Amino acid sequence: MLGIAAVAVPMGFLFGSGCADQPIVVELFTSEGCSSSPAADVLLNELAGRPDVLALSFHVDCWDDFGWADPFATDWATRRQRDYNDALGRSSVYTPQMVIDGSAEVFGANARLVGQAVAARRAAHGEARRSRIGIGLREQAGGLDITVPAGHRRRETRILAVRYDLRRGVLVKAGENRGRRLSHSHVVRDMTDLGPWTGDACRLRALPAPAGQGVAVLVQELDEAGRPAAILGAARQERSLLGVGANPREAVARMIRASRGGGATPL
Repeated sequence: MLGIAAVAVPMGFLFGSGCADQPIVVELFTSEGCSSSPAADVLLNELAGRPDVLALSFHVDCWDDFGWADPFATDWATRRQRDYNDALGRSSVYTPQMVIDGSAEVFGANARLVGQAVAARRAAHGEARRSRIGIGLREQAGGLDITVPAGHRRRETRILAVRYDLRRGVLVKAGENRGRRLSHSHVVRDMTDLGPWTGDACRLRALPAPAGQGVAVLVQELDEAGRPAAILGAARQERSLLGVGANPREAVARMIRASRGGGATPL
């Protein structure tokens, strides 16, 4: 919705990777109907390859009435963005927008601003390492065991499970991006509230990621109005399309089935 030009800078310089057991969570709120969003998709694709960042792409439906209905858009992603903006004191929403660790927002198509925001959160992680929650994920016996340790809880805090497609591609046939083939990373398809984190250690169980998907677990505070706030910890499990649990024949069959489902196909 904003016509702000992205600054051309080398992404390898801004987004140098590094290992971390406490990834920074970057949530992109985007729409295939917005002409500024493809640049943000490129930035998120870069962030998705970093081990110290958990990049998630939430497609919102606010552009669906302007020529192209985003096949990945959901009303609950739109509500999550609106709740973030209310909590952060913004009077309106826009795309593309990135929310960093639930605590700050930035125009998602500006590489320099995004790089600075991620670097600032990395520095904050170092200063607040003791307050971060180290979530454990272990796949066994057909399920995903989730372990959340004990810690200090300041306000109401929830444990969330997020399922996302690792890669998706769409040929946009109408709207501002007509004729463009867009490439998306970590497209969120479902978010489930697994229950409260009371500050005590707990163990939960969920379904593991199937081939071509990832599962992320977030421990996130809510503000006094029940809106999403600071993310205290995050972990993920991902399985590539040709990874463990999928053979090449199965992967090809998945791609064929997806291509028959309305134009959105995995890359």
